[in-house]
Amino acid sequence: MGNTQINFDWDKCVGAAPCGRPDTGQTQGSAPTGDLSPDEISVLRLIQPGRANAISKDSIAAATGIHWRTVQEIIEHLIHVHDCNIGSSSGRPFGYYLITDPEEIEEVYNSLRRRGIKILCRAAKLKKISVEEVFGQGRMGL
Repeated sequence: MGNTQINFDWDKCVGAAPCGRPDTGQTQGSAPTGDLSPDEISVLRLIQPGRANAISKDSIAAATGIHWRTVQEIIEHLIHVHDCNIGSSSGRPFGYYLITDPEEIEEVYNSLRRRGIKILCRAAKLKKISVEEVFGQGRMGL
């Protein structure tokens, strides 16, 4: 990724969900920056806007010194707890990026939906039950 600096207005990030702004120490929305750990800030600083700027977990790990599995956990935490709009791409370029427009939202949504359906189908096959039964069990477990 080099030393390329990308200008990005954190406040205009699609969805305007609360997410720590590591560049200024401020937040958009209501999540206090103090809620972000130093490792979360380090990881978030490397995730750039737009799919074209996706960065792999291995590159993030190398740049931060954080194990790649921990990088994944941090990104999940940023998404689920801090509501950061982070997308992932399994096609080139591989990696994580900040979602910047409705097309990227749709792309990430469709990818997650396809993966979720495949996982439900696999679970149903293992138990020899219908996908609807798997989904019903999931609802009860929420």
